[in-house]
Amino acid sequence: MSIRASTDEKGTLVIAFGVVLVVCFVGVVAFMVDNIMMQNTREYAFYQAEKLCSAGSAGLPVARHAVQRIISWVNLIEDSDPSTSVIDIDNRRRIAEVDIISPTPPQDLSNPIPFLGSDGPVDLSGMGFSENCPSGTPCLFYGDVESGEVAPDFPSGFWNRDDFGELIGCRVKVEVDTFLSGTQIVTGKVAYKAAMKNSTAGLPPRGITVGLALEGEVWDEPDSRFEFSPGGQFSAQNPLENFDPASKPSSGNLAFGFDTKWYTDPRVEGFVVAGAFALSGDERKQMLRHASNPHTNIVGLFLQSLIGRLIRMGEVRGKMNLALINPLGRSGESNPPTLMLQWGQDPMAREYDWPFINYAHNGTKGDGKYLCPFVNGCGSSQRESVSRHHRIVATQLRDALSVNNQENGTITLNDGLLNNAGFEPNSFASLSQVFPPYNGTSKYWGTTGESASRMPVLDLLRNVSVIEECPYNWSAVPNRLEPGCTAPIPNTNDSLPPVGLVGDIVSFLKFAQGRELAFPSEGPVSVTGQKPKPSVPNPESDVGQLRSDIILILFKRVPPALMDRIRTQVDDITASGRKIMVVYFPTNSTDASATSINNLKIAFNAQTAQSPNKVFALFPSSCPPAWFPSESLCYRAYWEYLLSGIANNKVIELGDAVFKELFDVVPAL
Repeated sequence: MSIRASTDEKGTLVIAFGVVLVVCFVGVVAFMVDNIMMQNTREYAFYQAEKLCSAGSAGLPVARHAVQRIISWVNLIEDSDPSTSVIDIDNRRRIAEVDIISPTPPQDLSNPIPFLGSDGPVDLSGMGFSENCPSGTPCLFYGDVESGEVAPDFPSGFWNRDDFGELIGCRVKVEVDTFLSGTQIVTGKVAYKAAMKNSTAGLPPRGITVGLALEGEVWDEPDSRFEFSPGGQFSAQNPLENFDPASKPSSGNLAFGFDTKWYTDPRVEGFVVAGAFALSGDERKQMLRHASNPHTNIVGLFLQSLIGRLIRMGEVRGKMNLALINPLGRSGESNPPTLMLQWGQDPMAREYDWPFINYAHNGTKGDGKYLCPFVNGCGSSQRESVSRHHRIVATQLRDALSVNNQENGTITLNDGLLNNAGFEPNSFASLSQVFPPYNGTSKYWGTTGESASRMPVLDLLRNVSVIEECPYNWSAVPNRLEPGCTAPIPNTNDSLPPVGLVGDIVSFLKFAQGRELAFPSEGPVSVTGQKPKPSVPNPESDVGQLRSDIILILFKRVPPALMDRIRTQVDDITASGRKIMVVYFPTNSTDASATSINNLKIAFNAQTAQSPNKVFALFPSSCPPAWFPSESLCYRAYWEYLLSGIANNKVIELGDAVFKELFDVVPAL
């Protein structure tokens, strides 16, 4: 072998080795670049998923609201090349897909199939949003979290179908062009969960117990706070807008102008309920003011907002007690609540109506002490005028629904944030009017129309009214002992108890603790005018789960004499780790005074920010005489202001604020 040949071979080897080194170097550099690019892309995908899901979580438990918020944030993602349909991060990366995952509610609790079930993802571009994701970057929604396309990306057992309304998950898929492996998909995933605050680990989920103390006084004219301003934006809510007291019900507003004297209630066999007597024009007007006014619309909108959120939560929908707090007897007799909805029942079912109201009043000749709204069985000596009094007081919440029937034309206000069309059954959508229309015969609440006139809990609550001893004034019968009925004159001394009926809050709190029984949902049935007996225990205590937090809706100030009795029950409830939210809607400056509010906070152990319980009160802070010639005009202006939307939906925000006192929305991964 020559020296020259040897040198050439060595040179070739050096070159080959150099090429290998260069290739290896380039490969290592490409690997490092790809690795850094992939790592940066993972962080970017996670960051975007976190940003999107954090924004969407504020919309829980309404999936449509949450998804709309996410879509809006998708459109804010910085696009390096807006000329393309996809969202370009840079020249090597683009967002390929955004997935939103949230369990949707079943049609009914007995058949837990999600509304958006196992048919695969739904393309959100066809769901009717005002804004959609960029056309080249699909946004998909998975409503069944047991889908095989979803489960692999989340921990085993993380998702549950019965967590509807509580979970929102986001996956952001990013395409990245690598040097060594071509185009790869990198996924960032995040989930948020709404969970009841202070829930103790290892124990059954908490529920909600709601008490409605609807006792109030709708003052007669010339006080105008319980009438909408004539004309203007509230014509649709104003039952007096087209009311002609001189016309007969058949040609004017149909409410409270019945042609029939009696109607039947098939749940109370063997008895006939006294009918809504034909009323004069002035009496009908009083009933209309009582049934629907600025104050009742405020309360109905609030209940729609709060309860509408709660019953869309899997943790609450089948774990709710809803109780009507009956008034104390005129002589202070205790009076258990009526349980309108109980644990295990589905508030979304069309099964509910307002119950009869129980009340012990002063008896007179032929007049039993407790209300008996039945013609037969109340004692042969009960006269028609007495039967009228019993029937009007006992069924006033139910009668008030007729103001919002379709033929009368008035409608209730709507919380637009509860619009969840496409993500829950259509039957869940609230109706602004009662169906079927009242037709002036016994069919409305009678056998023929009974099933059709029942409604979901939310529709019932948005048609809320008040409980009064005198929904309208009538005169005593001449030369007889049957009394007339006159609404009490309000007092202006907040150290005295309020006038009129007062809700038995103590009995409600005892029921919430499983210490007293309640009346069944049809209400107390006193067939003789004697004291009816409660028969329903707190369903929570039956299953050993007395853990629900409590919401109390209240119109009147707490009588000073009852403060200590209420506080005793409240302290026992608080000691068990349960919270009480009191939402107070006073209707006058005496009930809204600093003393009245402070008494309420003391009674419910809500004096400080650190207190477990909260008192929310909605009333005008002042009524300057320079602006308002009377308190009544001030309150009416305040309520109309809150309903107008100018106040940035303060009533809806109050519902959301109470909801957030009960639920935390936190990262779940």
